Amino acid sequence: MGVDENYLLSLRESETVEIKEAFEKIPLSFYESYCAMANGSGGTIYLGIAESEPQNIIKGVQNAPQKIKQLCNTLTLKSKIANNDFKESDVSIIKTSSGDVIAIRVKPVPIDQRPVYLNGDPTVSYKRVGDCDKLLDEDEIRGMVNDSSKVRFDQRPNIFGIGFDDFDPYAVERFVSLAKATRRISSVETMSAQQILARIGAITIDPETKKEVATNGGVLFFGKSVGISAICPSLWMDYCEKEDDNDRFSFRITNRDLDHEPNMFSFFERVDRRLFEVLPSPFHVGLGGRNDGKTIVHEIVREALANSISNLETGSSTGLLIERRGKSLRFKNAGGMLTGLTQALRGGVSKPRNRCVFTFFLAIGINDHGGYGVPAIFDKMRELGMVEPYLEESSGRDETTLHLVFSRVGSELSKEEKQALLFLTEHPLGTSSSDLAQCLGVSRDTARRILLGLIEKGEAKDNGKQNNQRFVHSRSD
Repeated sequence: MGVDENYLLSLRESETVEIKEAFEKIPLSFYESYCAMANGSGGTIYLGIAESEPQNIIKGVQNAPQKIKQLCNTLTLKSKIANNDFKESDVSIIKTSSGDVIAIRVKPVPIDQRPVYLNGDPTVSYKRVGDCDKLLDEDEIRGMVNDSSKVRFDQRPNIFGIGFDDFDPYAVERFVSLAKATRRISSVETMSAQQILARIGAITIDPETKKEVATNGGVLFFGKSVGISAICPSLWMDYCEKEDDNDRFSFRITNRDLDHEPNMFSFFERVDRRLFEVLPSPFHVGLGGRNDGKTIVHEIVREALANSISNLETGSSTGLLIERRGKSLRFKNAGGMLTGLTQALRGGVSKPRNRCVFTFFLAIGINDHGGYGVPAIFDKMRELGMVEPYLEESSGRDETTLHLVFSRVGSELSKEEKQALLFLTEHPLGTSSSDLAQCLGVSRDTARRILLGLIEKGEAKDNGKQNNQRFVHSRSD
């Protein structure tokens, strides 16, 4: 492994880098870090380095070949680390003037093979959060197990005997009306509501009791508060509108509003209606000379909303948060993309976390069965000439965030400029170059250069102040 010694001296721990002293023996915390990285984005663990300022101290590893042999023997034991993908070629020795350093490459394990855990105990599993290893809690472990299962949580019969008669009748009535209007289900016009819900997987036969019951997904999507609380007490979905950077919101919808049942369909409908009312109607000439900009915007937000709910890790307390600031929308749902971020952007592979919920949206004409939902959002934004969307996963792949800005781009922008424009749009009162630098992880000079570039291209303007200069988004459609 060709690594410069100066590189080792300047290393800093992060989501994908871990440094440990191991002169005499391999520390037990090594295995926790290995497990955490395997459950996340992977990375490299260096043994024989002490983290220090202004630079690290290389202490080396005593008898490195013997320690590598010990590592290989332990990491291939499934009783020590289950579900990992270790190979001897993942370990190497780096020769330095201060001694041998061992580098262990940790490959990320596919989501459908997680969690990676220690000592034969699934509760001893970790994830990487920044530069730390965090022990997974019960909900996080359940979420990983669900993601790796062939039959997902929302596809299973509920264990409380909740049936069709326990559903929210208003949600069922509205859903059936949409299903019959879109005619995505064969012979839907002649079917009863109960038959339709059985066809799409909201109702099934419990293999143990042989009785007809609702699936967990059916309860979450159409159920009432008692049933939803029984199978998923932590279900949380939140839509809010903010005018500035403080924590106050000017408008809010949650799935726990007392005047509505807390099911997913009720939340979807209320947020969908609100977004149709408040989002802009950009001018766009469609077929036949019609201005269908409003229609395309509505298609984009419905797809994004349904996609976030279909991929929500329902057992996570962080849930789903949708935040609107002016023309900017941010969809943040618990749970990473099961296809991976790259594949999601490319399209062609459909792998929703909540398969039943995904099917429910298909039945009313929302979602793309071919796995092109995310690319379709990007394509429609480009069709309108809007700022390109930004899709990201947080540390440890625990959250997915989609940023949309319904504002036109008048010129070609770099990736950094697009990210800066998103940030400006989400801060309508303005932001400083130092704030932007912190957001993008760049120097203040670089942030200032990016902002000046946006001003030159007509995408932003400054407020004319000489001290603590502020920049504001200047889009007007």
